[in-house]
Amino acid sequence: MPRRADNVGFGEHDWDILANDWDSEELEDWGVDIINEQKDIKKETQEINRYEKAHILISFNPSDFLKIKDIIDKLYEIDNIEIEQSAN
Repeated sequence: MPRRADNVGFGEHDWDILANDWDSEELEDWGVDIINEQKDIKKETQEINRYEKAHILISFNPSDFLKIKDIIDKLYEIDNIEIEQSAN
């Protein structure tokens, strides 16, 4: 007669520990039905929304700012464009 642990019929199992730290034959001897238990696990799906905006990083030497200032000013004129400035 196979041995049975008290929590086989009750409680929840940590499947990661069972799969990685225990021998499957030994678990079956104890009455843990790995195959049927894993079938009952419901996979959660999450819808991934597409990106609403694209991001562009422009790095330049501060001494070149006057060369690109007009282009940056035109970007500010376009609706729904966000510009974030930083320096290091």
